Amino acid sequence: MKTQITKLENKVLKAIQNFTAEDFESDTGNWAYVHELSASYNPYNVNANQLRGLLTTLQTKGVLELVLQDEDCGGSYVEITDNFYKETGNYTNAGSPEFKFINLEVK
Repeated sequence: MKTQITKLENKVLKAIQNFTAEDFESDTGNWAYVHELSASYNPYNVNANQLRGLLTTLQTKGVLELVLQDEDCGGSYVEITDNFYKETGNYTNAGSPEFKFINLEVK
């Protein structure tokens, strides 16, 4: 059974995907710093209040986890949970593992 998400929630997930695909090399591609989502990786003009709400909703649905103020990693970040992405075996332009979303349905 697929988890239903809204178009705005999907845009947030795409912004997370773009973070490590475009400018940030990482061992995993399924995460992004929260401050990056509210700044340069926010091509959808989602304001800070909307972003917080969307991240909370996605967390409630189990699609992502929010880690607050992790000092070892440079700040708060979100991570897409294992049930909702699959690595393709390819690498992005930034050198991170490429992935695709699974088990999601945009309504």
